[in-house]
Amino acid sequence: MLLLAAAGILFVLALNDPNPPLVPAGQTDTSAVAAKLLVSAGSGKPAELTGEEVSALMTEKLAQNGRDAVSGVRLTVNSDNTVGAYLPVTYQGMKLGVSANLTVGWNSTKNNIRVVVNSMKVGRLPVNPAWILPKVSDSLPKGTELEGNVLYLPPQMFGTYEMPNDAPGNISGLEVRDGKFLLNFTVDMAKLKDYLSEQLKSLLP
Repeated sequence: MLLLAAAGILFVLALNDPNPPLVPAGQTDTSAVAAKLLVSAGSGKPAELTGEEVSALMTEKLAQNGRDAVSGVRLTVNSDNTVGAYLPVTYQGMKLGVSANLTVGWNSTKNNIRVVVNSMKVGRLPVNPAWILPKVSDSLPKGTELEGNVLYLPPQMFGTYEMPNDAPGNISGLEVRDGKFLLNFTVDMAKLKDYLSEQLKSLLP
């Protein structure tokens, strides 16, 4: 009887989501963010993005990829430069609110984004990240690698921008500092330059 009561309490805690709802995908304009990334590509300096801006990029990307299990993400940079994350997810027909404390950075060996999941809650229920992450690995973004409580995310998770003339742009570096995400962005400048030259010629008499 006590076991049933305990299980019931844990179930209620897991389903009780204390987080406010996300802004739906498409309701946040990401064009200004894209412009910052392009300036970064041209200058070689990292783009400084807020948690709200990065959240919008990732939510938009999830919507484009048709990820039904995760409907979006909200990221907040904490005073110690860890990141607070909130993701509403659907798991086995249940709607759950997953929140986590993360240490986010760039892995130069794997050339991708390294995310250490320091702690995690499902609703109000604390869970061990190293225990739960393997159980939901099929719902993680395509290309994600999992090692214990560490996730390695493909740079495309923050958005891949198909520039004119098939010049793709991708995140090539990431640091969290002073309350901001510092993202390096690279693009095939030769292809982009050729395209812009052709466009300029077409405008001349």
